[in-house]
Amino acid sequence: MALCHGNDTDQQALLAFKGSINDHFGYLKTWNASTHFCYWSGVTCGRKHVRVIKLNVENQKLDGPLSSFIGNMSFLRSLYLSNNSFRGEIPSEIGRLRRLHRLYLGNNSFHGEIPSNLSRCLNLVSLVLDGEIPSSFGNLTSLIGFYAPLNNLQGKIPDSFGKLKNLEIIEVAANHLSGTIPSEIFNISSITTFDVGMNQIQGTLPSSLGITLPNLELFIIGGNNISGSIPSTLSNSSKLVYFLAGRNQLTGSVPSLENLNGLQQLTIPGNYLGTGEPDDLSFIASLTNASRFRILEIQFNSFGGVLPASFRNFSTELQVVQLSYNRIRGNIPSEIGKFVNVEEFQEILV
Repeated sequence: MALCHGNDTDQQALLAFKGSINDHFGYLKTWNASTHFCYWSGVTCGRKHVRVIKLNVENQKLDGPLSSFIGNMSFLRSLYLSNNSFRGEIPSEIGRLRRLHRLYLGNNSFHGEIPSNLSRCLNLVSLVLDGEIPSSFGNLTSLIGFYAPLNNLQGKIPDSFGKLKNLEIIEVAANHLSGTIPSEIFNISSITTFDVGMNQIQGTLPSSLGITLPNLELFIIGGNNISGSIPSTLSNSSKLVYFLAGRNQLTGSVPSLENLNGLQQLTIPGNYLGTGEPDDLSFIASLTNASRFRILEIQFNSFGGVLPASFRNFSTELQVVQLSYNRIRGNIPSEIGKFVNVEEFQEILV
């Protein structure tokens, strides 16, 4: 069935979008009057109203400012602009897109602040951005995923993020975020992915971490200034697969991880963990419960003692063992030969 003409507002908005940018590889060459706009590259229309509901031009090397006319496509539900060279400020008119569910603007060259009126897009469930995070984003109560790695984010993670009770994913790695992680975030039990690695975040991890985040699968805080101990409750996050906390200021002992049967990676180098005492490596026994455990990186700490006999019970999927620059004594266990998948084993014993 042929499309009816639809709404001319969407066509004009798309042409304004095209007119403001450089399309070096001709991805938008179909955007002309000879073809209905619903058939233009990257454009998806809804059948009922013949209005644009999705615009996807990711990875097309588009260059230039984002037209404010984008805010006129009032039926838009998904806007994917990531991995281009869009520049200038993010137009505040995007805040008029009340039906918007997904907004991906990451890995561009936007500057200035993220418009605070984006918080009017109350149906947003997934968000990828550049800039400083407005506190008003705490009003996006439908938000499930917040993705903003490698985006030069400044300032703090707003306390208001603690109100996002449906949030499952926080990915803000490799930015310039500082301050502490709002304690309320650690009470959002739906979180499965928490990645704040490679920032300048300070503070400590809450003692109840494993209890309040029972669905946690990936936890990355590496490359920050986080101090204190690894919470003893961590083992309560029984779905945890990856725990990466290297290059911080963590101290004390590593707790038992006996309930983390799905754990595949424990990476905690470059801290102040361990006391040089004989029982520092007792946690290794608990890791043998993880049948798919692959990577153990504990180098550049203060672990003492000898490798416990339980080391021989590690999963045969073991690939990487990094123990160097600690206070570990004794010999390399002969059982290392049974781990046929080990690609890297570094150990300096004193």
